[in-house]
Amino acid sequence: MRILGRKLVLFDFTSGAPKPYGASTGCTLDVQSDTVETASTSLAKTLIPGRYSWTMSVEALYDVADDGTDFQTRLLRAQLAGTKLRMRMAESFDTRPLEPTREHIEYEGDVYVTSFSVNAPVGGYANARVTLAGTGELIIDKAQQTAL
Repeated sequence: MRILGRKLVLFDFTSGAPKPYGASTGCTLDVQSDTVETASTSLAKTLIPGRYSWTMSVEALYDVADDGTDFQTRLLRAQLAGTKLRMRMAESFDTRPLEPTREHIEYEGDVYVTSFSVNAPVGGYANARVTLAGTGELIIDKAQQTAL
């Protein structure tokens, strides 16, 4: 099943209740595996997989809440304080924007904010880009509790 990019949202689950990264224009999950070369009797390399690392990133229109609880500020404060967060990238539906579904795609894990940037173009909306480095296991499809 194809999923529209606008329906894949990054949620903050650090406090238990899902808080979506509002006005998201793009979410990315990047998983990389180390490979180790083993001895070979031919000229071709033989590799075996090693450990993996993962990052999540999100691009969004910068949105400031009146009460000071905007998502960008929470992420920047977490980066400056070195606070571990619990994030989930999941499909969200227009009818229930705060409730990620359990029947579809979900990636979840603990992260640290490693990069935070705000761009304010003269001819457009201010936007933010945040990169989160995963620490520990990346859980796929939380409903089944499957880890990589």
